[in-house]
Amino acid sequence: TLNKTGTFESGTYTICITVLNSGNNDELGSFCNDYEIINMTKMEIISPEYNEEVLFLLPSFTWLPPTPLPPGKIVSYQFQITEVLNRQTPEYAFLSNPIYFYSEKILTTLFQYPLAAKPLINDRNYAWRIISYVDGIQYFESPVSVFKFKGSDKDAAEINKDKRKELDKELSHNSYDTYKYYNSNRKSI
Repeated sequence: TLNKTGTFESGTYTICITVLNSGNNDELGSFCNDYEIINMTKMEIISPEYNEEVLFLLPSFTWLPPTPLPPGKIVSYQFQITEVLNRQTPEYAFLSNPIYFYSEKILTTLFQYPLAAKPLINDRNYAWRIISYVDGIQYFESPVSVFKFKGSDKDAAEINKDKRKELDKELSHNSYDTYKYYNSNRKSI
């Protein structure tokens, strides 16, 4: 199997190495250890697709897990995103730019960008990737994908200001209705 495929089939193996003297074939030393081989396919990025324009303020990211998942093993993921600057490839952006945001110990293949995270900026390109771990040991890194963020024409502060105005208006209207209801019922008692 090793000669034909370059690897062993998935399973637990005891691998022994013996060192012999080339002159007289005397054994100089030996070492044996148990190793677990897990053969899995790499992950695949699903959404957002490569070069897609993302129109949501808090985009969702999805990917296919490595397969087959080993029974009894805990598979987790780390999500990483970085900004892609002018003339950079997405792969080079990960090598040269700081990580813009990351989240680890994700147990599903779906991740929504959190509201509390550093906000994505309109009309900027971002590269993202997923790193898989099996029982806490890094196994695979997904291919790098890129998207253009078009979440909103307003920044988060403007959106929050507009929402606050709407909420204040609704609360003041409800307060007036409650006051009117209370006073009308009070007179009739």
